Amino acid sequence: MRIDWASSAARLRELALKAGEVAVITHRNADLDALASGLIVSRILSHLGVEHCLEAPEGPSRQAREALKEFSLEPPPPCGDKRYGLAITVDSTNSKQLGSALRIYLSAASRAVIDHHEPGGLIESADLAVVDPSAASTSEITVMLASELRAPMEPGLASIALLGIVADSRRFTMVGDYTFEAAQRLIESGADYGRVMEFMRKSGQQAQEDLSLRIAKLKAFSRLKLGRACNDILVAVTHIGSHEASVARSLVAEGADVAVVVVERKEGYRVSIRVSQRAVASGVTASKIAAFIVDKFGGEGGGHDMAGMAHVPPAVSVTAEDLANAIAERLPGKVGRICVEYRAGAQK
Repeated sequence: MRIDWASSAARLRELALKAGEVAVITHRNADLDALASGLIVSRILSHLGVEHCLEAPEGPSRQAREALKEFSLEPPPPCGDKRYGLAITVDSTNSKQLGSALRIYLSAASRAVIDHHEPGGLIESADLAVVDPSAASTSEITVMLASELRAPMEPGLASIALLGIVADSRRFTMVGDYTFEAAQRLIESGADYGRVMEFMRKSGQQAQEDLSLRIAKLKAFSRLKLGRACNDILVAVTHIGSHEASVARSLVAEGADVAVVVVERKEGYRVSIRVSQRAVASGVTASKIAAFIVDKFGGEGGGHDMAGMAHVPPAVSVTAEDLANAIAERLPGKVGRICVEYRAGAQK
């Protein structure tokens, strides 16, 4: 379903001007796409002359912090403990992903959600939802909104916005209806494509050399529970203390078709999900895996074809290992049912 840019932009303008002061909220540990999206919405609000703040619970990720330094950008001030006229979440439709910033969203007089994930609980109370799961990134959605509202972007911001698109589209290997159009508009605004790609190259190299990540991967691999479904779909489940998304990506890179990595946090369990192209070709997507985990263990979750996340409440199990074992026991059967039904339907 394509977004109606004119009506979405008009409604965003209406809510922002009425609000007086706006809180822009990213998900916890904001990655490149979340940070870029928050900065673009901030630029829109500045263009409209609306006072605002940017709340990134737990701060930006290391890669996002490096991007700010690389392109010499200073984010808006963090939000305070007060009631805002409007709260806008970017790159998240799931309340668990907002962490401590959820109170800011819930206490706001009006609420808006801008995202490219499958609709989650936050949308139910939103006055405006600009959401399209077929988009490769939230950055491209915010770029299109900025273009519709004629909010100009300087080269540094345009470059970080392009970084957000490049990162979530996997360097343009997974694109949606707006990906290339948004990227073109950013390049026309002065985004440095060569510098963006060089940043991604160096960032990837640094991640491979990071000692804590290397240790996390080896620990996760040593705890691996491996299953098989639908003849050739390999399901890998493990648990670790950090770096869950990187570990999940590594599992797929090493041959897993469905990778599920569990970490324990004080507010519950965070489950990172990645799937291979082979799995997607058999109808098995990360969003379906997230929905299965939430259905069995509670919480909230969502995602896309190849990447997803679930947040499971703490009462479900004692340790991350317990939850990982429970998922590993049930998941291959679910994956098998999905792909058998999908393949049967494709043959009709």
